[in-house]
Amino acid sequence: MPNKSKNKKLNPNASVLLAVIISCLLAFPVGYLLGESAEDKSTIPETAIQKEDMSEHSHDGKSENNQSHLHSIFEIPEGSPVPEIENLKITKDIKSGWNLSFGTKNFTFSPERASGEHIYGEGHAHLYIDEEKITRLYSNNYYLGDLEEGEHTIKITLNTNDHKDYTYNGEVISASQTVTDMHHN
Repeated sequence: MPNKSKNKKLNPNASVLLAVIISCLLAFPVGYLLGESAEDKSTIPETAIQKEDMSEHSHDGKSENNQSHLHSIFEIPEGSPVPEIENLKITKDIKSGWNLSFGTKNFTFSPERASGEHIYGEGHAHLYIDEEKITRLYSNNYYLGDLEEGEHTIKITLNTNDHKDYTYNGEVISASQTVTDMHHN
């Protein structure tokens, strides 16, 4: 006698029910693992978040949306050599845009240690245009590109490897120059 079970087809409703059961069985462990990942991210210490936030805001003590916040500084200890910015020059590029150059004293650029441990006299610079932070600088020359027509204040600050502003006698070590862009080439 032939085996009839080989020729039986699964009821379409049973197929759907089986697919739902399998999906639920697979979804629970995957959802649980994803939930654990999201939970782990929310347990980052608040101080780590604040440190990152503080390092990316402008010097005026306000974030990009004008909310006040604390700003990290490193005050130069009495009797220590004071890092300086020398000879800030912002010149119109022959082709287009602007070129920035400056020197430093008692300061060494250390891009290989950016965001790392503070080492006195090392770090990077922050570039601001009209009090808005544009980028980090790891050397003393930079092409600014075109500026909008009008007057602009270009400012450089010296910063520690861990992004604190170097300060001396409570003042941020910085240099600035105002330029006027009359029109684009």
